[in-house]
Amino acid sequence: MRVLVFGDSITQGFWDSEGGWVALIRKHFDALVIKDRNYDHPSVFNLGISADTTRNLLARFEAEIDARAREDLALVVSIGVNDSHQAGTDPIMSLNEYGENIAKLIVMAKKYTEKILFVGLSPVVESRTTPVSWGDYNYTNNRLIEFDSKLKQSCLEGNVGYVEIFHKLQGAQQSSEHFIDGLHPDNNGHDIITRLVLPEIEKLVS
Repeated sequence: MRVLVFGDSITQGFWDSEGGWVALIRKHFDALVIKDRNYDHPSVFNLGISADTTRNLLARFEAEIDARAREDLALVVSIGVNDSHQAGTDPIMSLNEYGENIAKLIVMAKKYTEKILFVGLSPVVESRTTPVSWGDYNYTNNRLIEFDSKLKQSCLEGNVGYVEIFHKLQGAQQSSEHFIDGLHPDNNGHDIITRLVLPEIEKLVS
């Protein structure tokens, strides 16, 4: 089975010297293959792209899956942090559009598999994200909570898996070294995400 993981820069692994939570999950399954030479263990593909929103993901989703659909699939999606941000004071996306885009992704995903999991959104340190250091872009926890709630609702309506990480990461975010730029978790934060997401992926592929 192939596990395809879609998302943004956090999925891609920014600020983690070990490659991020997706890389850690891949290492877990790769170690199982090496240990018992059982190739029934899943292969994990990191398809995170920095700055991606649901609009970007919708444009590439099916092509990315088609290129890798040579075995049974499980699809994991972690998207929405960038959808929530504002350019200055202007939202780049409405909450309703985000919900509609998630619903479209669910419909697309179900063409390929019923093994689908969405990962919830992560918090920010607002003193560093209003604005961020690389431009006049603002990320706030209130917006992220709203978008995360919409994601959870869309997953419930679409009958697909959802794992919440926001509140589990809030303790880590209080420590400045764990959210260096205010937006991306470091090794510690990615470890927390791994511990939350890995059991859900194990259930998905069992």
